[in-house]
Amino acid sequence: LSMDSTVIVEGTEGGKKIHVDLVNAAYVATLTPANFKVTNLPGGITYTITRVTDTRADITLAGTAVYYATDITNFTVKVPKNQIFNLRTGDTLTSSTGVVFKAIVRADPTYGNIAMVGTEPTTATLDKDEKAAYDWAISKFGPTGARYYNITDLVLDTTILKRDSISAIWWHFNKFTDVPLLFDNQNTARMVSRFIRKGYGLFLSAGATQYVSKIKESATATPTLTTKGPNEVNKAVTPFTNPDHWGYLAKDPAHPIFRNLSNPFFTLYTPTGLREDYKAWWNLDIPFETRPPADRFDGTYLASTEWDAQFKILCTVAEFGNRNGIGRVITVGAGAYDWYLEGGANLDRPQLETFTFNILNYIRPASLRGVGTKELTESLSISAYPNPANAVLQLGFTLTQRVDNVTIQ
Repeated sequence: LSMDSTVIVEGTEGGKKIHVDLVNAAYVATLTPANFKVTNLPGGITYTITRVTDTRADITLAGTAVYYATDITNFTVKVPKNQIFNLRTGDTLTSSTGVVFKAIVRADPTYGNIAMVGTEPTTATLDKDEKAAYDWAISKFGPTGARYYNITDLVLDTTILKRDSISAIWWHFNKFTDVPLLFDNQNTARMVSRFIRKGYGLFLSAGATQYVSKIKESATATPTLTTKGPNEVNKAVTPFTNPDHWGYLAKDPAHPIFRNLSNPFFTLYTPTGLREDYKAWWNLDIPFETRPPADRFDGTYLASTEWDAQFKILCTVAEFGNRNGIGRVITVGAGAYDWYLEGGANLDRPQLETFTFNILNYIRPASLRGVGTKELTESLSISAYPNPANAVLQLGFTLTQRVDNVTIQ
């Protein structure tokens, strides 16, 4: 068995081909796919089998996987003898090596749940793009792992955040207006600011990126997380078609929000669907030194558009906070961050989902996930981001038997 890539990453299975090659044998002229036995596929994935050459058949995957917690390394194909020309010995040929389905980092409920917020009473009346984004999160994290709240409810009853174990807030705002009054008021800004000062996370996408300048690092009026929100905010008057892939170029590809993504990576491609091109980003084309202080980008520059190779024009993905006990705040304000397309499908949607999933995992407290209990015979490698770490990382070890030499380097 072989593939065109080294692994198949969870969420990108659809369209991938697995090659089933024969050595010193040939397939019959007409294959009967039902006679092949394919096992240990991710749930939710279907396939078709096509004869390519005398010695190669391709398994083409389709569908959306039921998310799996660990890598799948035992994918197996059995080819019966009636599919192989003049096979005289054995009943089947079996192979279970060469294919790896790579699980993405799992959403660990021990790090809390996600509150998706807006101005509507339920997701049913949200803007179509906002609803599509939040519906995906609910399907991904489950109805308790990701839940929608009207922002006013969280302001009026601050016990909800603790009661529902909320450790991250996501606001995706797709309307081309100023920040709504339900958000742009002292009480809401105070609630969100207190939330991140407790070390919890915040994700602002599309028009919500503008809200980053309202969040305060301290209980006093200043300082805020940033002196200036995005300086270029606009949206297409009429949605339009465009044949190009739109995406991002990561300035720091090692950052956890870019895990399992290429560089550049693309999150929007639709030959027929209508794009809204909602931009809420920092345009850095004006020389930094000539800008007044109130107009200077002062966050951590994470990504630009896929074509800005020198990182001198646009900042589309930024990070704020993540210092002095402040939680992590990520903003994404590019036209490539589009969840609902009128009249067509987004063929780059798997990357959009992976990108968002990475962000929601990253902003929740604790930079170390997925180690848990592990039996060790020799050594354990642990990576933390950023490196060097900007906070104390506590590790606990339990020795179940006597060990003469334990070394931490």
